[in-house]
Amino acid sequence: MFGHFFENMQKKAAASVWAGPLSSPGMTGDMRLMIEQVFIPAGIHPEKFLNNFAWLEAQGHATQGRGPSKTVKDFTRIMDRPNGFPVWYLAAFPDVASWIATLTAEATLKHDKAAIQLRDSLYARYQTVYPNDDMQGPDGQLSFWFLKNLTDFYAQALGRRFECTI
Repeated sequence: MFGHFFENMQKKAAASVWAGPLSSPGMTGDMRLMIEQVFIPAGIHPEKFLNNFAWLEAQGHATQGRGPSKTVKDFTRIMDRPNGFPVWYLAAFPDVASWIATLTAEATLKHDKAAIQLRDSLYARYQTVYPNDDMQGPDGQLSFWFLKNLTDFYAQALGRRFECTI
């Protein structure tokens, strides 16, 4: 009962703090889609996102702001980042990227049955919700809709909160 209440409050707070950036004249359609479809529903805090983004772009060199969140530090060097994830996703959802990278390794390398089942559930949900989407683009980046599915799965199926929430 209270979980749903707090989730709605978090989404309202996120919509409020993202209102300024969304009204910016430099806002592109892709950025708007990312904010409206992923960041606001997930309750991502703009300052945390921007601090993480600056950290990743500078590869940990001097940045302004409060510094990165805990998990994003694991991705400071480009070579330590999981393949296919755009910087914007790693900045907003470093915990999710870390979780799926670990899950994939456990399913693939260790043949862990629980990890395989969870991974298969994630992919089945993706194929059901976004049947016409290609998971990976020609540039090797994971598609926007796959990343949205991953984010939703992490929150809904696992019941976890995101590291960069409000």
